[in-house]
Amino acid sequence: MEPLAERHRDGLREAAEREPQVHRFTGMYSLGFDAWFDQSLSSESEVPFVVHVDGRPVGSTRYLNVELLHRRTEIGWTWLERRNLRVRGALLGIGATFEGIFRKHMVLPDSIRDSAWYAIVGDDWPAVKSPLERKIDRHVNGRSRSGG
Repeated sequence: MEPLAERHRDGLREAAEREPQVHRFTGMYSLGFDAWFDQSLSSESEVPFVVHVDGRPVGSTRYLNVELLHRRTEIGWTWLERRNLRVRGALLGIGATFEGIFRKHMVLPDSIRDSAWYAIVGDDWPAVKSPLERKIDRHVNGRSRSGG
């Protein structure tokens, strides 16, 4: 994962085109790829990232609603997998707590989307940190052993 830059545009476009159904619930669905990418790069209040697997862009995520005074940030606009249910399960698997559903959170061209909210707060971090680091290590080492 690294900060999003113009050099990622073509690779991310290809990733987005490989699985267009992923974007059904994202801003890219209503904006289109180039407008989404331009908006991502120009944001002064969000920190977008590109996610790489085996050296190739496969998705994106970002920090948003950064509140230094309250020592919090959100991670969102994430697209990596076919179904958000997999992402939701993965969040629970790393120790995030399901906070609830933000009903009618986002207007899409053909519907109104609900959003699921998860949290890892400072009090949770001591219990989450080591298992999360082990999962990341297994993922990274597993990829490198399998030819990545």
